[in-house]
Amino acid sequence: MAILLWLPSTHAAEDTTFTSEIQMVGEKYKSLANSPESVLLMKEGKKSEVNARLKTLVPDKNKTAADYFILSNMLYRADISASNSYIKMADELSPENPFILF
Repeated sequence: MAILLWLPSTHAAEDTTFTSEIQMVGEKYKSLANSPESVLLMKEGKKSEVNARLKTLVPDKNKTAADYFILSNMLYRADISASNSYIKMADELSPENPFILF
């Protein structure tokens, strides 16, 4: 005989927290990507330079799962290997996070 036990989910609060963090963290990367200098570089065919700036915007030792998640998504088509490594890092930092699908 199985006994079913209902426990309130903490995932809803965690989901909201991660979503809020993604929005905050994403703003700094979005600002860099949409800056006049970045737009000019992309028009000149120097997208890889913009990508390099995105990667170094936050030092690796200070990056959170949200940083890695945002970078992975931003670089998904532009730098597949970096995108893959960033989503792996996000998953390592937050292995139970339902938003981080590796």
